[in-house]
Amino acid sequence: MRPDRRFRRRLPDGCLPGREGPSAHCPCNRSVILRRSDVARADGFEQGLADHGATPDPGLRFEGSYLAPSGKAAAEWLLAGHGGDLPSAVFFGNYLMAAGALAEFYDRGIRIPDDFKVAVFGDQPQLEYVRPRLTRVGNAPAELARRATRMLLERINGTYEGEPRSEVVSCVLREFETA
Repeated sequence: MRPDRRFRRRLPDGCLPGREGPSAHCPCNRSVILRRSDVARADGFEQGLADHGATPDPGLRFEGSYLAPSGKAAAEWLLAGHGGDLPSAVFFGNYLMAAGALAEFYDRGIRIPDDFKVAVFGDQPQLEYVRPRLTRVGNAPAELARRATRMLLERINGTYEGEPRSEVVSCVLREFETA
């Protein structure tokens, strides 16, 4: 095992973070796609909780693959480990995980938002087809693409030659049936 400072966890030697799904190059033969942006998103979420007087519980943090089966696995994990003491709300990192979890909650008779509330990061148009409609916080993917393209073109055209940078993009809360 080797420490991977970018991802704050230990990965088997030869494991290539950033690859999705089992890989011949990854001896752990599983998906490892926790990226720096994902860590920053989770850290920012937890900092936001702390800024508003809520203490994040590390025992309730599930790191998944951002795919629907991972959301299902997160729901199974939550219900198996915390079934008698469920949190008041669950926040998913993207809509695919949330959709997988909502399906599992429905199959197990969990009533959202009666039993607990669910929210998701991201405001993709596909969310208009998920029921119950997910409460979400995010920004338009087109805005993110526009900003990323501008930054890339500045680098390519030589108008920006400094250190790697990031931008903070404001988000909008849209409340629907799940919260």
